[in-house]
Amino acid sequence: MLIKNILLFALLATAFVSCKSKNEMKDAKLPEESGAMKAGPVADGAEVSPLAAPDFTVPALDGGTCTLSAHKGKPVLLEFWSMGCPHCRKMIAELPKIAAALPELVIVSVHAGGKGAADQIKAQFPEKTFPVCLDDGSARKAYKDLPAPFKVGGIPHFILIDAQGQMRRAVVGYRPAAAMIAEIRASGILE
Repeated sequence: MLIKNILLFALLATAFVSCKSKNEMKDAKLPEESGAMKAGPVADGAEVSPLAAPDFTVPALDGGTCTLSAHKGKPVLLEFWSMGCPHCRKMIAELPKIAAALPELVIVSVHAGGKGAADQIKAQFPEKTFPVCLDDGSARKAYKDLPAPFKVGGIPHFILIDAQGQMRRAVVGYRPAAAMIAEIRASGILE
């Protein structure tokens, strides 16, 4: 019965997609739940090619500095967020779960709100296991003129970077750890 239902669903999905015209596909949007943008073909046939991740050096929460290039040779989950964003604060609890599940991944968390909230940020990361950066404006500036999907707009904004320093996928919005881990694995940055 399960196989019959799966085959029926596949047949209906194929019929639906084949009925759409090229112009309808051009205007198609991914569901909000997806939020993922990746290298490869998009609905209008354009290609999104991987780009080198711009480097930056900003103050670190622990008093040192955060430099993206310090992690070259390792896959990186680069996060832009702010304490003023409820979805960003909700994501804080998911990051240690991601770090535990993917120990080969480096998480670099950039607070886009600057140094002003350092005490509040420290309280959110009692067991900091990854760099938390306090953007002085230079990290945002490095990413503001990039093409979509890598240009940082809404937050939280995640950029998945491979070991060669190439941005492979961007994810915008809150994701539970399991969903973000699936996005990271699907991006190919761990290979």
